[in-house]
This record gives sequence, structure tokens and C-alpha cells, in this order.
Amino acid sequence: MNSASAFEFSDTLKVTADFETCTSAQADCEYSFDGEKLNLVSAAVKELRPPEDEILHFAFFESVLIKADYEKYLCEELKSKADALKSYLGEFLSVTVPPEKFFLLHGDIRAAGLVYAKGKNLYEVKFFAVEIENGKISNIFPVEN
Repeated sequence: MNSASAFEFSDTLKVTADFETCTSAQADCEYSFDGEKLNLVSAAVKELRPPEDEILHFAFFESVLIKADYEKYLCEELKSKADALKSYLGEFLSVTVPPEKFFLLHGDIRAAGLVYAKGKNLYEVKFFAVEIENGKISNIFPVEN
């Protein structure tokens, strides 16, 4: 359903799709056709540039969302819990910047809003913050708005 920056069609359909992320991520996907529908055969997501330090937490949440290599943002202790982080964060659809009011209440913390579907055309934003030590995320926690 997304636009493709490149494609190739032979026995399978190969598509490269660009994501609008702070790391300029791309997905390379390959699909087979069974006569009725396209079936995903393989997919790989790569981030084309590293994020600036100030937005590392956004890059992490986006990386989880697009199923990129989000473990690279985590400290060694959290890497062992990387799979559990997906269920901890839930099925969010988007990453957003918290509003100004959020920072007035909580100060200058590294936080992002994660957007969740709540119903048809109804969404909820939950805020999560991170702590960073030595350039890696060492803690992820929810923040009440």
C-alpha cells in the first residue's frame, strides 16, 4: 500500500520502499504471487544514516515500529530483553513528538508519543521516555500525561 522507490518483477516482485524516519530507513521486500494475492517471502529493513544524539530515542521507537535493528540502540543489559520490549510497548502505529504541555509538566526528558489505534478513526497517544548512558538506552518507562 506504500509507494516504491524501486521495483523489479521476475518470478517474484521485489520492492524497495522508503520510510519517513529520522534514519532515512528503507525496506527491501520480496513477494510471490499465488494466482490470487501477493505473499511476503522476505523483508529486510535498513537504516541509511545514524540519528543525531538529540533524537536517538525517536530513532529507537521508529526502529521498533518498522522492525529494523532496534537492539543496536540498547545497552547490553536491555539487549537480552529486546523481544519483550515489543510487547511492553504494544502495537503502536506511529511515533510523534510530545506537545509543549508535556514538557512543561515533566521537564526536558527524552520522550516520544506512541500512537495506538483505539477504534475506527480513534487513536490514543501514550508517552514513553528513555534514559541514555554512554550513547545507549538503559531504561524505557511510561510517562503519564
